[in-house]
Amino acid sequence: MKQLSGLDAAIWYLDSKEQPLHISALIKLVSYPRDDLDAKGVIDRLRYFAKSSDVLHLSVAPSPIPLSLPYWVVVEQLDFSSHIYLHDLVEEKTALAADELSVTVKRLLGELLADPLPKDRPPWQIHVVDLGSEILILTKIHHALSDGAGGLRLLGSIVDPPGIEDGLDDFVSEEEPSVKFAPTQRPSLLSALLDLPQEAVSRLESAATFQETLSQLISAVADGQRGALPEVLNFGAPKLPFSGALRTTRSAESFAVETSKLRKVARRTRSTLNDVVLTVVALTIERYLDTVYNYTLESSPIVLMPISTRKLDHSPSHNQVAGQLIALPYGKRSGIETLSAVKEQAWRAKRLHSKFGPKILESFASSVASPAISPLVRLIGELKIFDRLDPVFNMIVSNVTGMTDELYLRGHLVDSVVPFGPLAEGAPLNITFLSYMDMTSFGVTSCPDLVRAPEKIGEIFQEVLLNFLDEVNSQSD
Repeated sequence: MKQLSGLDAAIWYLDSKEQPLHISALIKLVSYPRDDLDAKGVIDRLRYFAKSSDVLHLSVAPSPIPLSLPYWVVVEQLDFSSHIYLHDLVEEKTALAADELSVTVKRLLGELLADPLPKDRPPWQIHVVDLGSEILILTKIHHALSDGAGGLRLLGSIVDPPGIEDGLDDFVSEEEPSVKFAPTQRPSLLSALLDLPQEAVSRLESAATFQETLSQLISAVADGQRGALPEVLNFGAPKLPFSGALRTTRSAESFAVETSKLRKVARRTRSTLNDVVLTVVALTIERYLDTVYNYTLESSPIVLMPISTRKLDHSPSHNQVAGQLIALPYGKRSGIETLSAVKEQAWRAKRLHSKFGPKILESFASSVASPAISPLVRLIGELKIFDRLDPVFNMIVSNVTGMTDELYLRGHLVDSVVPFGPLAEGAPLNITFLSYMDMTSFGVTSCPDLVRAPEKIGEIFQEVLLNFLDEVNSQSD
């Protein structure tokens, strides 16, 4: 039994009914190359996986000492009726037209993404949507338990091991994994008191690190380095037509583009894939606001882009991430001009992150993480404070490292993997992308009470990308 890290605990406390903080992925299975796809077999495989996963046996228990960090405790037996759910839509697929079925599935996904994970059990769920010839698997895991990279490792545990084809029937018929997990008791007052000195020292060290890092940042600005730092240090993002306090509803949209098109633009412009995607996002959001809201940007939207620190940090935290705030350019005459501005802002953000980022988020979270955050977050949500305040950032754009090899589950091809990320107060739009095989899938999570016609984002994105590719090709000829 150990305490949550400050960052994991902060994420746990920031979770609310308006701001559920789980990360999700939608996995599509098809009847290929085997034709015996069935939901029961898939659920059996998922149960087997869950029984074998140490992460999925973890639950959060509060400390008996007020304001102290909570603990990870191990649950020996999982109650699968509270974790794995079947949604049978086979009859709907037969009865409904394709567009009507799509609306039904999207509505279901939105409802599932909007539903916070219960906190009295291991914080994860898997929803199996049976469509007959194909099966959708929506995974939900609390962000305190895993970041995007951790979620991919869990996905790797679900799918069939490489080269298992010849022994697949024996593998999928396995009833019980050999691994067992010893349960841990909830923390006693004595154990919490024994942990208190170390927690106090850790908090003081984190506070000192945060203060030092913040002082260095302020000094950098005061010493005239302002021009080399991002525009976001003006602090605060513009209030866009979709800005506001989160409601309890969610919309789930997705689209995919050929990864080769993104890489072609990146190669010909000597840019990173992230730079290309951010450029297309910038152009997309500008056109989306004009098309849907008849709104013309007058200042740069601010994007929060999570950055993995796993290569830099050996922290015991389940989340090893920092964040870059990037100002998206607007009003440029071409995609090339927009890309140039994006690269400039991204370079400044990376410079800021390399100097301050890896330390500042973890140290700040470790300093302030407390159960007292939860009622404050609930109050902010209930009072809809961000309907009146300017947001810190406007949206989240996240890149989850992808996979190039085909994946299979019980011998059936994983046709696509679409990631969906959480929203934040004041930022009711999240675009998360992941490459799998030869496609890059984009999951668009939004609050439909604030973000109108989110399906337009995917349509405009694909149009913008094609135009951008044509522009790059014409300059290369």
